[in-house]
Amino acid sequence: MRLKTFSAATMPEAMEEVRRVLGRDAVIVSTFEGRRGTGVQVTAALEDALPQPDEISEQDRHPGSGPSDDPLTEALQFHGLPRQLLGRLVKLSKSMELDDAEAMLAGALDAGFDFAPLNLMPRKPVMLVGQPGAGKTVTVAKLAARAVMAGKKVRVITTDTIRAGGVAQLRGFTDILNTALEKADAPDILRNAISDAEDDELILIDSPGTNPFNSVEIRDLKRFLAIEGVEPVLVIAAGGDVAEASDIATAWRPLGIRRMIFTRLDATRRYGAIVAAADSTGFILGDVSLSPYVAEGLKVLNPVTMARLLLRQETLTTTLSENEEKAAQ
Repeated sequence: MRLKTFSAATMPEAMEEVRRVLGRDAVIVSTFEGRRGTGVQVTAALEDALPQPDEISEQDRHPGSGPSDDPLTEALQFHGLPRQLLGRLVKLSKSMELDDAEAMLAGALDAGFDFAPLNLMPRKPVMLVGQPGAGKTVTVAKLAARAVMAGKKVRVITTDTIRAGGVAQLRGFTDILNTALEKADAPDILRNAISDAEDDELILIDSPGTNPFNSVEIRDLKRFLAIEGVEPVLVIAAGGDVAEASDIATAWRPLGIRRMIFTRLDATRRYGAIVAAADSTGFILGDVSLSPYVAEGLKVLNPVTMARLLLRQETLTTTLSENEEKAAQ
């Protein structure tokens, strides 16, 4: 990750300099406004490009990464895939008639699953939903940062007005991005906020942590999702029990979910829950979160990087520079 601080007379001028020097993929880490109009300072970070197979560094290898008669089966067993799914993936992989296990598995994943990043188009309101602690609020901040650095107008709205500190947490992120945060504690308020948005404005909506097995909580969430045009995107933390992840994802399906974002890939070595949840629901796999820090953004998952994750323990997190503490704020 590259970090650089830019000084300018105004925030728009500083942001323009960020885009000129680091490009539109840069993420704002912090901003500082001088007293009485003495200028601003913006610290921005530019992450490495999306990890490609030859760019992902390795830590300790797990079963399936070294010499083995059947490294593919061994690796998938390590990740705890259900027997039926494991057998289907192995069979499909070997039908690719390739010599490399990584290429075979990538081909099987490409054939059996849908991969696509979240398309952040203006006027397509996106509401992140999921259980408490899944990482929705940080993910909203990361999506907002991505959009801001792409030169898009962003409107961030939170319906998480009940949880203690929920609004304050998200406001801490939006303040850094110099983006206003709106609160909507009722569907009508959210509907008005969406209708008031400009045509070229991206709308990102945070929601309260919701238990998909609690009918009262689901009923409340449905009131907001009933607003025309809102796309719910499920956020799930990686590394959980494989069967439980499948059950949780399936419980969300009646709400019109089409895609998932997985978080905390940096905090687990076993990724069977990702594959199993996608298999049981047919949801699209796209963006994943590799760090709790907004500055490190989201990564796009694809069949090749997913195959590498399953075949050996990879480190997808970006190593922070000497300004690590500052970037992590």
